[in-house]
Amino acid sequence: MTKELFMTRLLDNSLWLIFLITAGLLFSNKNNYSNNNGVGFLVVFILITLWLLIGLLLLNKLVVVKGTNPLENRKIIIQILNNKFPKLKLDDSGQNIIRYDLKTSLLTWGKRITVIFQDENIYLNITTTGRYDIKSPFHSVFHYFTLKSIGKQFKDRNNSR
Repeated sequence: MTKELFMTRLLDNSLWLIFLITAGLLFSNKNNYSNNNGVGFLVVFILITLWLLIGLLLLNKLVVVKGTNPLENRKIIIQILNNKFPKLKLDDSGQNIIRYDLKTSLLTWGKRITVIFQDENIYLNITTTGRYDIKSPFHSVFHYFTLKSIGKQFKDRNNSR
């Protein structure tokens, strides 16, 4: 990994954390926590912070799906992804890495799907991007569960053959 790429990823993930800390400092000085509204705000703020921290941990995580035959693995996973994401139109060109980017528009988030085939294993990642390709940790938890369900579908189809 080059130094520029490392710094870009560090800055990308650190911006969300800096935003949270700054927002917390700004709101903590303005609210009086002696009444119930302040406690409710504090609980909501802590939950959002936990959600984002978990999202940051899952942001670049690859979910491993164990397969048996590399050619069958490729067919099955492409079928599942095409059924799950019909707008993406994933094509199998025979490469070891498949990456599809759905660009961000005015009213929609972008999406990046990465599939890596290595021996009998398949590594999957889904990332939601905003403007200027900034990764969103808000969606990471949902994507993690989506990838786990894709893995379960893959095992079901692989066992039925």
